[in-house]
Amino acid sequence: MDKPSTWYWAEEICSSIDGHLVSIHDAFTNIFLSQIVNSTRNIWIGGTTNVLNATWSWSDNSSWSGYTNWNNKIVNSSFGHCTIAKSTNFMWESVDCSISNASSICEFEDKASPTPTGAPKRRCFLNSQQDPSETDDLQYWIGLNDPYEDDNYKWLDGTPFDFTYWHYGRPSRRKQCGYMHTKDSETSVFYPNRPYVWDTYDCNTEMTNGFICETLAFT
Repeated sequence: MDKPSTWYWAEEICSSIDGHLVSIHDAFTNIFLSQIVNSTRNIWIGGTTNVLNATWSWSDNSSWSGYTNWNNKIVNSSFGHCTIAKSTNFMWESVDCSISNASSICEFEDKASPTPTGAPKRRCFLNSQQDPSETDDLQYWIGLNDPYEDDNYKWLDGTPFDFTYWHYGRPSRRKQCGYMHTKDSETSVFYPNRPYVWDTYDCNTEMTNGFICETLAFT
């Protein structure tokens, strides 16, 4: 969905699916997002002066920590300003929240895997700039493997394997590691297109589009 919007509308869309515009608390997250976003438009993130009346805060109410990545030393912090990340370098700029020429990234807390008390929250990101149904099928390694080739799949980070999203007829034995399609290439009346389905392949295969990493966020 490469449709530009205002900051307000982007935040409304994220909120409607139980999320918020992304908050960025460290350089690692900023770099990670810059690598996974492929857009010629600037990106709305969750920084705004609207909540605390001309004081910067994040739309998800997380702490505005010491980390910032401003493109200019002089930042307009007056009421009605929000943060974009530049498409060219992911540096931040303060702009009027009502301009409508930027894409956005939504953020969600991973509620499927309960977080132990005191542990950092798991975060998931959705880049709204592209509709997977309108793109080629991209394939990425994910952290799933079958170490003993006995159909007992496991996540590499040790989290419970209690949710699956397999491509129809999968998994296949003798193919040990999991990857994700952004577009289901085998569709029919009985098997409609389902983006982001999983499949398996030999772990030594070089995946054309690379891999997806996950990190815990400290807030």
